[in-house]
Amino acid sequence: MTSVDVSYRSEVGGKWLEHLERINATLFDRMLAGRLPEVGKHGAIIRHRHRPVDDRDPSERELIFGVRNGRAALYYTDETGAWYSRGPTPASPDDLVYADLEFPAHCEISLINLAHALAEFFDTQTRPTCVSWQEADF
Repeated sequence: MTSVDVSYRSEVGGKWLEHLERINATLFDRMLAGRLPEVGKHGAIIRHRHRPVDDRDPSERELIFGVRNGRAALYYTDETGAWYSRGPTPASPDDLVYADLEFPAHCEISLINLAHALAEFFDTQTRPTCVSWQEADF
């Protein structure tokens, strides 16, 4: 059965807690159904379990997402490059930070589109095609 590792942070009583959950398809569906705002509030990273968790490995595929004010943003990396989600808002990138990453203008997508993108990544282990992307400039 496919599973992914989801790491995220939460703030409890003024202290930051780090979480790492190994999630199978059933739990992943539950997360999509009700926990996206909680998990994505301070950003989350999703990696497929069988993929190495080594920042030096260029073949690692990773999807980072954040949620705020009912909107979301995605950042995807693999061996070919890096991309930010592309959406209609906001027009200005001022203070646009999700998961400790600065995002460009026009990066926000709906929570429904986020759920579809996460499900597609879970199933395919590749950059989701159900959302538009803008290439990261480094």
